[in-house]
Amino acid sequence: MRKTAPLLLMLGFLLVGTAAFAGNIDYLSNQSVEYLMNFSRNGATDAADIATYNPAGLVFLPKDGMYINSSYQYIYLRFSESYRGQRFEQDQPNPIPALFTVYKKDNLAAFFAINITAGGGWVRWKEGNATTAQLIGLTGFGASQGAGAAIAQATSGAITNGGGTGATMVNESNVEGFSCYTGIMAGLAYKLNDKISVSAAPRYIIAERKGGAFADFTMDAFNDAVDSSLGLPGTAFDGNETRAVVDDNFDYNARGLGGVFGIDIKPLDNLNFGIRYETVTKLNFKYSVNRRDVQVTGPNPTLNAMLDAQLTGVLAGLDKDGETIRYDLPAVLGVGVDFAVTPDFHLLSSANYYFIETAVWEDVPSSDVTNGWEVSVGTTFKPVPRLKVGAGYQYTVQGEKIDALSNENPGLNSHAFALGFAFAATPNLDLKFSTVHTRYIDESSTHGDGDDEEVDYRKAAYDLCAGFEYRFDL
Repeated sequence: MRKTAPLLLMLGFLLVGTAAFAGNIDYLSNQSVEYLMNFSRNGATDAADIATYNPAGLVFLPKDGMYINSSYQYIYLRFSESYRGQRFEQDQPNPIPALFTVYKKDNLAAFFAINITAGGGWVRWKEGNATTAQLIGLTGFGASQGAGAAIAQATSGAITNGGGTGATMVNESNVEGFSCYTGIMAGLAYKLNDKISVSAAPRYIIAERKGGAFADFTMDAFNDAVDSSLGLPGTAFDGNETRAVVDDNFDYNARGLGGVFGIDIKPLDNLNFGIRYETVTKLNFKYSVNRRDVQVTGPNPTLNAMLDAQLTGVLAGLDKDGETIRYDLPAVLGVGVDFAVTPDFHLLSSANYYFIETAVWEDVPSSDVTNGWEVSVGTTFKPVPRLKVGAGYQYTVQGEKIDALSNENPGLNSHAFALGFAFAATPNLDLKFSTVHTRYIDESSTHGDGDDEEVDYRKAAYDLCAGFEYRFDL
């Protein structure tokens, strides 16, 4: 750690608690059990969940009727990071529900969807992480520098080495974040002819985020050797004599309206292309602090007051109480193809491109992000008439640059593998199950802020999903 590191740079993190395993920094691609069977839904026309992937293709659903499609997925994420010989872990599980309804008749389809468009739940670092370790370490160093300055002032410069080692001992620390963007969408799809259809829908986003950090630690601020020079007992300042308790918890929420437009092209009976464009959703987040508390106790009131003021300022910069900051949901372009080799064997591919660089993120430097994208290939086949099996692979580039990875939920690129099946319990009811394993690509990053040490990031996600689709015949 550079000795010239200013204390005010001890903390510079943004809590973004997302449970996403696919999509860009914000978006969730995993919206349905059908998606988790093969990752390729942008060109599909076989189930009502395409309201969120290929809405224009809804007019090509196999039969007229009222469709109800619902799924519930459970994501288990395991994050770990290593910093200065310490290893931190979080394994908070999160549920993600989704509901799609479609009324399809002849050339027209009306649809409604409510799902988790972005975010996805909690991350909880129950024993702290690299962020709290950096905070605690820099605070200890700053305390020792401040104590040395205080003693030099009190002795008129007679003692210039009054600062301690800056060593710290952690009693308790934790970091948590929550992010959930609920999307509510209703729209229409219309078949222009047997080969082309179009769709349009407004989508209302309810974005809710929370953040929190807690740390209770002691510091060796004073040099034990100077105790007698100050007329104090020889053990007055022994060990970690200065204690700091830092506690911050805050919310930041927003509402926004965007649009989703689609085109479906069916040049051949066994070949289908889907195109979807989601406009940027403008989101102005209003910050509100629930708790901001700093308590510093120790033998020197001057040092205590200095640390209290500086730590309070750091928390104020984190929770931004009363501020409004724009953080848009970026525009998305999705394309896909579904090729029926035979009626029972389909090959599929999808791609999504996230226009992160053109979204307004007022508190994130443009140099920290780039546009994200993902591409997938998948298949479905029927080994027997009532059973459909799916499998797929996806590669994702999240869009967060390595030097800007957040300690709380780093946006790492990933490889994902899907497997699932659908069982036709009745002619109108399909029961579905899928599972996904996502392996993120390990990365290391040095954030600066007075610290030259790398943080090593590792992530993995496991997803189990069950759902059904029922069709009421007209």
